[in-house]
Amino acid sequence: MNSINVYRFAKDDKEKIISIIKSEIENYEDILFAYLYGSLVDHEMPFVRDIDIGIYVSDMEKAKRWNYEVRIINDIEKRLKDEGFYIPVDVKVINMSDVLYVHDVIRGRLLFVKDESLWADFVVEVSKKYNDFYPLWDHFMKEALSP
Repeated sequence: MNSINVYRFAKDDKEKIISIIKSEIENYEDILFAYLYGSLVDHEMPFVRDIDIGIYVSDMEKAKRWNYEVRIINDIEKRLKDEGFYIPVDVKVINMSDVLYVHDVIRGRLLFVKDESLWADFVVEVSKKYNDFYPLWDHFMKEALSP
């Protein structure tokens, strides 16, 4: 049976991890805004399995390269290890991701914004699409799962 590693951090350590991540990914010129989401920022979760980061980039062609997200992950994990935090990181480009996923991302913690107008437009658009799509999705899921 495969085991899943879980990590527990004091609140101060979580804030230090968040600060490290923010300072690392702000250096990428093409990342226009970024979110932390998932267990690290969920106050009801007693443990963390990994660190989930959603990024919006200015250059989708660059982001489509196979190693783009991997390079960012490696940079963040190295920086965290240098500070004594050994935890896996997951980075996803959210520009063209599906609305259900992105809606979860934007409910997380905003790390930084370099273009506030673009960010606001993106959040409004995702919210509109989610509000249009979710009732249909919910209806079909209930039908599919009903006996």
